[in-house]
Amino acid sequence: MSESPEDQIVQTGGVPCAFCDSTDTELIALFGQFLLSSQFYCNNCHSVFEAVRWKAPSSGEADQKNKGD
Repeated sequence: MSESPEDQIVQTGGVPCAFCDSTDTELIALFGQFLLSSQFYCNNCHSVFEAVRWKAPSSGEADQKNKGD
């Protein structure tokens, strides 16, 4: 069973706030204004911000994609 994006965010220890860099943040919406962003709330400065959801490919995945070129 694969992990949901919410589970991945919780396991990484939070997303840093765009305003104060605190990692005491909560996911409030899995999707923001765009499908590639999520909305978060900062418990430190009480700001709402969006962060881009990004999963970088592992080196093995990148190598396999480059072999096809």
